[in-house]
Amino acid sequence: MYTNIIGLLKQLAQQGVQLALNDQGQLVSQSSQEALTPALGQQIREHRDAIVRCLQAQRAFAAPIQACRTSVGPLSSSQSGLWFIEQYEECSHLYNMPVFFRLTGELDVAALEFAFDALVQRHASLRTRFVRNAQGSGEQQILPHRGFALQHEDLSQLEPQAREQQVAHRVREEIERPFDLASGKLTRVNLLRLGEREHVLLFIQHHIISDGWSVKNMFADLKTAFLAYQNRQPLIWGEPPLTYIDYAHWFNSPLFRDYHDEFKPFWVERLAGIPDVHSLPLDRPRPAQQASGGALVFSTIDNALWSRFKQLCQQHSTSPFIGLHALFALLLARHSGERDIVVGTPLAYRERADIESLLGFFVNTLVLRTRIPEQQAFSDYLRQCRQDDLAAFDHQLYRFEALTEALGMDRHTAINPIF
Repeated sequence: MYTNIIGLLKQLAQQGVQLALNDQGQLVSQSSQEALTPALGQQIREHRDAIVRCLQAQRAFAAPIQACRTSVGPLSSSQSGLWFIEQYEECSHLYNMPVFFRLTGELDVAALEFAFDALVQRHASLRTRFVRNAQGSGEQQILPHRGFALQHEDLSQLEPQAREQQVAHRVREEIERPFDLASGKLTRVNLLRLGEREHVLLFIQHHIISDGWSVKNMFADLKTAFLAYQNRQPLIWGEPPLTYIDYAHWFNSPLFRDYHDEFKPFWVERLAGIPDVHSLPLDRPRPAQQASGGALVFSTIDNALWSRFKQLCQQHSTSPFIGLHALFALLLARHSGERDIVVGTPLAYRERADIESLLGFFVNTLVLRTRIPEQQAFSDYLRQCRQDDLAAFDHQLYRFEALTEALGMDRHTAINPIF
């Protein structure tokens, strides 16, 4: 098994020893003689080849992604997971991403139509379809732009109560309506007219072409196009330098994979021996196959308590996120009787500047493991959670999809892998 060289380099950096490669690919130290102690020097010599390998992979990873200028490409690992699910569960709406707005005031419908059409023309991800190639694997293909139209529905003639009931019905209907991945039409926009100055905008995408960060990017571009139309100005924006297919080609190449694999030893050690499934008491038998039904539970924390909690976190140099995770792990431990708690949290995974403006599915899931001792002061427990969580974030480049294989875990239809 490889040593965790990523962790070793970070440990050395924290002690003032910065290692790098010169133009000839030789290992050099950018540190003072005082920082480079004999013990650290011996550690570096013992792992020299692995350090050089890791720094070479890091240098290749950091190079700009090259545009392929191709309309066909492989799937990223996150897309592959959704592609597999879609083959396994036909007509699923599990990964529909709904966004709804109630618009009040005079609406320039023509400007809205123009803006959405311009958005689809600009971003290739909104014109991408997913098919099975000759080898039986998933493949994505960018289609030419053929125009995009909003779907209009006029509910203004209904009585107020019936109108609101129909809005709720249509929202639920659109959320549950599946997409055909092979069609290339993985974005739907419906405009419900409730009155002269009141509309509801339904915006739904399949997750395989989008994520929360992408939605933010889309609505920034939508605003630009909308205002250009209203102000009778030409819409001048350059073509995006990359497409998601460019990213997918890079993702599947050694430029990404070699550096990605350097993060594996940390996770194999960190998650060794985790429970197969949580021990929380259930109110009914676990089904043999998961269903997508669920519910949201909302709770609130009053401002005074929240202020005191943030002060506690600040006293221990801990973010509110880590503080809340520490509390959540304690809550799960109390209800399950377990002291080894594993949870997951989503990350944007925009690990480099050249993909920040892209639309697509980049999200990764970070696994957080908390071991709770039998007796420990809460302040010490909070510091330990901070240390463990920050170490996980330092190694967030490793894809969740690769963890199951790395840990040698079997997949089951009844439970999610890992947590």
